Amino acid sequence: MRKFNPLRKFWKAINVAALLCLVVLLPSCASKPDVEYRTVTLMPPAALLAPCPIPAFYGSTFGETVEYALLLKQELRLCANKVDGVREYVKARESAVEN
Repeated sequence: MRKFNPLRKFWKAINVAALLCLVVLLPSCASKPDVEYRTVTLMPPAALLAPCPIPAFYGSTFGETVEYALLLKQELRLCANKVDGVREYVKARESAVEN
């Protein structure tokens, strides 16, 4: 038969109390590193932000007007390519931020 030992219960309570104190105090010993937040502004490449040139018209005949219209159409395509480049850049940055 087992003998009743009143000190056994006391020491068990002391051990539990000590463990609880350690659990509460140990995280406070760890030093947390300072977190630095920075705002990064990303701009599209400068080539995509350059203004689209509008060629001047120095003609007086209908034939020169047609040539000018073709030149304007070519410049419009180049400008549209720049706008498409900006859209692709923005879309790539948005998908990079989401990931």
